Amino acid sequence: MMYREKLNDLYEWKKKKNKQPLLIRGARKTGKTWIAQEFANQMYSNVIYVELGEKIVCNYLNEIKKLENIQDVLNLEFDRNSDDIILILDNIENITDLKELQIIVDKMTCDIILITSRLLESDLKFNVRTLKLFPLTYQEFLYAIEENELADYIEKLDFENINRESKKYINNLKKYIYIGGMPEVVKRFAETKDYRLVREKQEEIINIIINDMKEEGTVLGDELKTVFLNSIEQVQKEQKEFDFRNIKIGTRLVQYEPIVNILKERGYVYKVNKALRPGIPMNAFQDVLNFKLFPFDIGLISCLMNLDLSIILQGNEIFKVANSVFEKQFVIQELSNKIGTQIYYWKESNTKYEIDFLVQLQAKVIPIKINLWDNKIDSSIRWFHRKFENYSSVNITFERYKWQGWYTDIPIFLVGKIKELIAKNKLNWS
Repeated sequence: MMYREKLNDLYEWKKKKNKQPLLIRGARKTGKTWIAQEFANQMYSNVIYVELGEKIVCNYLNEIKKLENIQDVLNLEFDRNSDDIILILDNIENITDLKELQIIVDKMTCDIILITSRLLESDLKFNVRTLKLFPLTYQEFLYAIEENELADYIEKLDFENINRESKKYINNLKKYIYIGGMPEVVKRFAETKDYRLVREKQEEIINIIINDMKEEGTVLGDELKTVFLNSIEQVQKEQKEFDFRNIKIGTRLVQYEPIVNILKERGYVYKVNKALRPGIPMNAFQDVLNFKLFPFDIGLISCLMNLDLSIILQGNEIFKVANSVFEKQFVIQELSNKIGTQIYYWKESNTKYEIDFLVQLQAKVIPIKINLWDNKIDSSIRWFHRKFENYSSVNITFERYKWQGWYTDIPIFLVGKIKELIAKNKLNWS
């Protein structure tokens, strides 16, 4: 069975009294339907699943019914006050008039889950609680390929065993770079161990995503596709701010910024804003005109880059491909999935000094620098530490977890646990 940490959020939602409907949203093929159905089948005796499309199909008590319209859900015979019934409405973006959805939500008192890859909370006329789903994290990937012991060590922050098994973690990380975190791709690898079939599934998913964007009309669909594919092209180059002129000469920020925000909100890109300086709150110190874009799944990037499988076997050379694009992509993917807050970067004007990522956690600003290939502390961290006093840093390496006074070495495969490390005071910061 696939393990998803976000299931815990659904369990907590069920415990609430007078709960709002739960909106599960995220990019296509990230496992939204699976997690809703898995949760429902675990926690409810009666599950009503309605798939909305050209034809509306309802599965109620294992009986398939075709509905003429969405309001036919109201005519289904069941106890709407039961705590043991859940209604799942999938692909709600296919509802022509969202007022119909509001009617259902108003009249139903059973638990309701709504699933979408396009709509946002602001598109709905009623309050919801949101769960945003991303591709599998590295730890979830380990569970999926039955490296349960390695995944358990990470869960428990068992540093003795984590340090002892560091080579295994790096070897599996190289697999993750090639395979990525799309559930269907990971499942295929877990079942077959066939990298060729992995690529076939990745290509299939990329086509589904592109075709889904095209369906939104000539102008919007083309712009979504163009910016999404261009974000992948640009991460292969020297990692500077996202440049709209690479899309079309003379293009200005104002033209494509709405498209970037749509892709970000739908979960297809991670948008990392530039910070002018560290400070609380971080959004008060951001430069809104400069940002970096990272695509949403590392495996789909390796597919579009036509990454050769043989490079996985060549030591740690995979981390040097295309200006170390994969190490940066892995870190932002783990941070975005696990932290849930806006992520920033910092760069000193007219110098080489740059901090890859800044995150705000528990009223602290955490500078994070990727430094895999050098045993010495990176000069950018030293510069940042001198310029902005009292900011302890995270130095991401291949090495073991180690507290170094004003900075902490964290192996790259543990970056997703930074939040827990801070909560447990494992970074030794006051």
